[in-house]
Amino acid sequence: MVVLDLERFAQINDQLGRIAGDAVLLWVTARLTRTLGDTNLLMRVGGDHFAFVISNDNQDADVAQILEKTASALREDPLWHDGIVIRVSAKFGVARFPDDGTDAETLLKHAQAALKLAKSSDKMFAFFSNEMDALSSQRVALAEQLRVAIDAGQLVLHYQPKVDMISGEIVGAEALIRWQHPDKGLLPPTAFITLAEETGLILPIGAWVIDAVCAQQAIWVAAGYRVVPIAVNVSAVQLAKKDFLHTLQSALSKHAISSKLLDIELTESALMKDADEAAEVLQGVRELGCGLALDDFGTGYSSPAYLKRFAFDSVKIDRSFIMDITRNAGDAAIATAIIAMAHSLHLKVVAEGVETLGQFNYLRAQGCDQIQGYFFSPAVSVQVFASDLRSARRILLPLPEPDDQQTLLLVDDEPHISAALFRMLRRDGYRILIATSGAQALEMLAINRVQVIISDQRMPEMSGTEFLETVSQMYPDTIRMILSGYTDLKVVTESVNRGAVFKFLTKPWEDDLLREHVRDAFRRFQAEVKH
Repeated sequence: MVVLDLERFAQINDQLGRIAGDAVLLWVTARLTRTLGDTNLLMRVGGDHFAFVISNDNQDADVAQILEKTASALREDPLWHDGIVIRVSAKFGVARFPDDGTDAETLLKHAQAALKLAKSSDKMFAFFSNEMDALSSQRVALAEQLRVAIDAGQLVLHYQPKVDMISGEIVGAEALIRWQHPDKGLLPPTAFITLAEETGLILPIGAWVIDAVCAQQAIWVAAGYRVVPIAVNVSAVQLAKKDFLHTLQSALSKHAISSKLLDIELTESALMKDADEAAEVLQGVRELGCGLALDDFGTGYSSPAYLKRFAFDSVKIDRSFIMDITRNAGDAAIATAIIAMAHSLHLKVVAEGVETLGQFNYLRAQGCDQIQGYFFSPAVSVQVFASDLRSARRILLPLPEPDDQQTLLLVDDEPHISAALFRMLRRDGYRILIATSGAQALEMLAINRVQVIISDQRMPEMSGTEFLETVSQMYPDTIRMILSGYTDLKVVTESVNRGAVFKFLTKPWEDDLLREHVRDAFRRFQAEVKH
C-alpha cells in the first residue's frame, strides 16, 4: 500500500481559497487515475492524503519506478485555475504486504509512518521498516510521558539574558523550556518540542510557559528586583488558535503584572501559514502592550515586508550568521545589512549565539543593540538568573582606544620572523600585535583598532592574499601589505589590482627601508581618514 501526501496543498487552500483546493483534489484524482490505471485501487483517506495499492508482484525497484512516474505526472502539465498556475508535488510512504502488515488498517498505519520519514527528509518516498515501527512506538510513548509531564510539574524554565551593547547591562531575557524527565534527566527543547507540535501538546505547554513567566515576574516585582522584559517563544500552532490572546491576557491579569514585562518571539514560518490572521493576532498583542520580536531573521524568506506589516519592536539575527562573523566577509555583510535595515525601520537588533569578544566587538562596531550567547551567559536556572538581576551583573566593556594610537598587526606563522619584526619596529612607538595565522588575525581585528597590517604569504589554511582579501571587505580602511620570500606574480598582481594588497615587500628585508614603508602606510591611512 502507498500513501501519498500533497505538498503545498494547505498553502494553496489558504492563499487561493477552498474552491481552488477542491479543484486541485479533482485534478490530482484524474492524474492519479490516468497514471495508475484501473488495476490499482485508489482512495482518498482524508485531507490531502491519498492511498493506492500496487500489485504484490512488483519488487521495490519496480515500485520506485511507479512512484517516479506518478510524481512526474503531478509535476508536469500544471493546473490552471482562474488564470493562476498551480503546481503540485507529492511525497510517498510505502508498506508491503505481508511483511509490513496483513490487514488494511496495519498497512495504512505503516505506510503513513513511512510517509512521515519521507516528509522529514529530502527523499520523495520511503519504505516502511521494523526500525521505523520501533521509532514510532518510542514517539508514542514519549508523547504520553510528555502529556503526564505537564501536570506532574516536570517542565522547567531556564533564562538566557539579553545584554545591551552600550551599557553592558542585562536588559531582557528569553525563557527557554526544559523537561526534567524522571529517567532521562534534563532534556532540551529539541528533544520534544517538534513532537509537542505534532501532537497538539504545544498548546497546553505554551499556555504553561506564558503563565509561568508571568508568575515569576510577579515574584521578582514583589521582591523589589530590577525586573526586565522576558520573552517567550510562540509557535505557528499557538498563533493559529483563536484563544491565544485570551491566554495572554488572562496570565497578565492573573498575576497582575505590566504587559511591558512580557515579549512575544516568533519566527517567519509562524507568520507564513495565514499572514492575515497572524496580523490580526499580533495587532492584538501590540494593543495589550507586549513587545514583539522576529526570531531567526535571515534564515527564512527574510522579507522586509514582515518587519513593516507586523510592527515588530526588534529582530534577532540567527546564530548561523554570527558564528563566523569575524572570519567570513559574507556573514559579516549579511549581519551588517540586517542591522542597517532594521535601524532604518526604527527596530532594535539582537544578535544570537555571541560567544567571543571578537564577535561582540565587531557587532558593537556595526551598531548592534543587544546580544545573547555564551560570551555573557548560557541559559541558566531561575535561581542563577535572579542572582544576576540582584547583583546587577554586566559586561565590563573595554575602554576606547585613543584616536591617535598607531596599531600595527604582524601576521606570520614563523615566530622568529615576527619577533625580528617586532624588535625592529617597536622603536618607532607603534602598538604591535602579533598573529600566527589568518584566522587568529581576523579575531584580533575584531577586538582591536588596527591601521596597518603586514602579512606573510605562505601560511597554512589561509594564504596572505586570501586573508587580506577578507580584510579588505570587512575593514576596507586598513592599509594592507604582504611581506614574503615567496613570489607568485600572478596572485600578487591580482590582489594588488583588486585593491586587497597595497604593497608587496620581499624577504629578506632591509630594516630602514621597511621602517619607511610602514611609516608611509600610517601616513596614507591618516590622509584617507581625513578625506
